[in-house]
Amino acid sequence: MSAPAFSIYATRRTFLPTLPRTWLAAAMLVVLALTIRFAFGTVADVAWMIDCNERWLLGAVPYRDFLEINPPASLMLYWPAVAAARALGVPSEWGVLAFGFAVSAGAIGLSGLVLRGAPPLAASVPLAAIVALLVLPGESFCERDHLAAMLGLPFLAVALARAERTQVAEWTALLAGLGAGAMAAIKPPYAVIGVGVALYLARRVGWRAVLRAPEYYAATVIGLVYVASIGPFFPAYVKDVLPLGVNVYVPLRESLATLAASPGALIALFILATAALTASDRVTSPGLGISLIATLGAGLAYFIQGKGWVYQAVPAMMFATITGGFALGERETRPLGAIAAGAAAAGIAVPLLHSLGLALFIGVAVGYAVEAARTRSASMDLQRLWRLALAASIGAACGLCVIERPLTPALEKQLADLGPHLKLGAISEDMGLGFPLARRIGATWAMRTNSLFVNAGVARLIAEHPRDSALAARVRPYAERETDELLADIAANRPDALLVGPVKTQLHADLFADPRIQAAMADYRRIGAESRPGYSAELWLRKDFSRTPN
Repeated sequence: MSAPAFSIYATRRTFLPTLPRTWLAAAMLVVLALTIRFAFGTVADVAWMIDCNERWLLGAVPYRDFLEINPPASLMLYWPAVAAARALGVPSEWGVLAFGFAVSAGAIGLSGLVLRGAPPLAASVPLAAIVALLVLPGESFCERDHLAAMLGLPFLAVALARAERTQVAEWTALLAGLGAGAMAAIKPPYAVIGVGVALYLARRVGWRAVLRAPEYYAATVIGLVYVASIGPFFPAYVKDVLPLGVNVYVPLRESLATLAASPGALIALFILATAALTASDRVTSPGLGISLIATLGAGLAYFIQGKGWVYQAVPAMMFATITGGFALGERETRPLGAIAAGAAAAGIAVPLLHSLGLALFIGVAVGYAVEAARTRSASMDLQRLWRLALAASIGAACGLCVIERPLTPALEKQLADLGPHLKLGAISEDMGLGFPLARRIGATWAMRTNSLFVNAGVARLIAEHPRDSALAARVRPYAERETDELLADIAANRPDALLVGPVKTQLHADLFADPRIQAAMADYRRIGAESRPGYSAELWLRKDFSRTPN
């Protein structure tokens, strides 16, 4: 039987494939990634980080003039992109978008250089890497966890080359090590990936080879330099924000059962399971082994962080997808059509149906139908079914990350109608209420923080430990300080408009029972409200506000 015209598996290729249709598939994936980016815009956390960096570039002092709970690496991560965008006179969002694509191209390109001398890989691997880095993150594109995972990819490529006993150029190993160090600096829990890979290599090639590997020393140097620089360059973080993080942010955790049952964790596990069943007896190959370790390490980091947010599960889904690429490459299989169709169907079904299980079923069914039409046969062996299930699970992961929508579209329209350059603030426990809305309408944020996150966190901790008076005494001052800063910002900056919400929560009731909040709101009148199932908010306008010509 002759080989199919286009199979991404039957013909083995190097990491950067030369098969023209494979390049076409890669180009189509990049176009899809760009389409997703322009369709969904910038997520709340990234928009807030952009705003912080713009203030920093204008002379504001981090952790004093604006407050961010995350360590300085999170701020520094976006600084080059925002600075470059401002220098070029383009929106900072464009700079961050270009930065994300540049990091992904650099990660894949450096990985390709590292693996040039290694045994050839199936083209499914780089295609899976493109899906993982560019398509799957969806709205979480350029989130800190997404960027951290991309920076760590070349380190995994070096580990694969060493596992295959392939010579690695020292400069590429050093660059990969710097990326791994940056990954751990951005989010320290991701250091477990490096530890897991080191243990794997020690068993495969011996500890002496691991101890001679320059990438580990480069990663260590980056980490030490970063930690040593925090105190001198960001004293306010050490003095004020670090204790807040330790006492309020870190203890805020979901239960292990909640984390394990979250969509991100479940779909990452399903990708791994179907990848293992697809690879079958070849599951112990180095490529599968290292990508599996990276997935488990990223998954452990997700549990260590303990918040349950989807973007924190993105690295585990990314590395699981690359594991799937290795698994598909381990088997002779049919052309791309059925796999791509099943993945696309599942990806589209998740945001439409809000059901992972139904989306997976649809993905497998569509893939099966395409395969049956191509072969003119309804038969389907179990091995082929696992491949379709793997493709559907990867597609579902992509769909999972494009579910969110603007929280308050009607209020956003009202604000936009008031004209550009509004001074906007919020009395809200929701970090996503003010951003990216403020940046979309061209408003200036008039607050030091993007929300009353500390008040919400303190209220939750006290509610979860009602009999712990020592905890209450320890954390209440942080909430009181945040409220004082909110009132000071309203008095000093006089925002033109305030977003309030979600309303009808206990925190909303407590805040608006505070006479100081009531006095501050006396200068404002409610001009709009938005009620959607599960979410409601209000828009308040300063009573003496008047439109002024630009």
